[in-house]
Amino acid sequence: MSKSGLCTAAAVAALVSAPAAAHHSYVEFDQQSTVEIEGTLVAAAWQNPHSRLTVAAADGARWDIESSAVNGLRRAGAPLELFEVGTKVKVAGWPSTRAASRLFGTNILSAGGKELILFRAPPRWGPGAIGLERQAVAAGAPAASARTIFRAGGSAYARPGVPDDPDASPGSLWRVPLPLTDAARQAEAGFDAVKYNMSLGCAPKNMPYVMVAPSPTDFVDRGESILLRIEEFDVVRTIHMNSRENPSTQRKTRLGYSVGRWEGDTLVIETAGFNPNTAWRNSSENMRVTERLTRLNDDVVEYAFTVADPNTWAEPWGGVYPLTRMDALLFEYACTEGNYGMANILSGERAAERAAAGK
Repeated sequence: MSKSGLCTAAAVAALVSAPAAAHHSYVEFDQQSTVEIEGTLVAAAWQNPHSRLTVAAADGARWDIESSAVNGLRRAGAPLELFEVGTKVKVAGWPSTRAASRLFGTNILSAGGKELILFRAPPRWGPGAIGLERQAVAAGAPAASARTIFRAGGSAYARPGVPDDPDASPGSLWRVPLPLTDAARQAEAGFDAVKYNMSLGCAPKNMPYVMVAPSPTDFVDRGESILLRIEEFDVVRTIHMNSRENPSTQRKTRLGYSVGRWEGDTLVIETAGFNPNTAWRNSSENMRVTERLTRLNDDVVEYAFTVADPNTWAEPWGGVYPLTRMDALLFEYACTEGNYGMANILSGERAAERAAAGK
């Protein structure tokens, strides 16, 4: 598939309609800069979708630190018990562009000198860092049959210290512009990506963005249907395999109505019937998504998708990336609502805006 259908972060941020967009948005943070702080860990909430830490520095500043989901850290074998409240820590990360004393943590060093890579960074304080490899390939799994995609797999990106492969990860979906209609370009003006993404809380993603996740997806064969169990936000998609129904005539939902068929060893999924109130990137209820999953070898299933909606995009677009075989264990997600530090900041901004408007 041509890369001309891939998209940029700006387009993603600008073309969303509440409440369905990127929950793991980093648009608030300056990823080209790194700040290092040292102090006492006064609060630690290891949770999904992002962990939250508070560090009191020696100069009196209290740092609000956002970081990776606890499920990914658990999968990396992170010794979170080393980072006890009341102990000294060092934290490095990307500074916020919206608030002082706030950052996205990429590295943390315990009082005992043990470094944990939290997200997308090389070791900072010497050798022996934990968390350099997030993806656990299933060990000892039996050889797959020709048609088998029924195992857990995940997209290989956002690995600490490992640059994204431009052609082999969901990160590639943000690198060139989408073919927008005039109406979609107008919708981009005045959009505040930071405020929008911080307001989403635990609302699950929708199609097709729900398939772009570093956590594993398990494919379960139920005969008349195939279930896609996605760890992130505990989402379950149902693919109707013997349905003669027209997806566009079904009850409209966030994930739409999906009908599947086999073309040789490739599973083809056609999805329509989307709820416009949970639209993705300003898409309409006329959006249609076509997905193709093909087993390349025992370790890789190729995931390809095409999205079409004449209301939003001047032409269909899409992408291709591999789902790499992972340990089949899926963790409960148990999302914790909101980002309270940023919510307080935005609440203050809105109060100031209302006051300035005399309301």
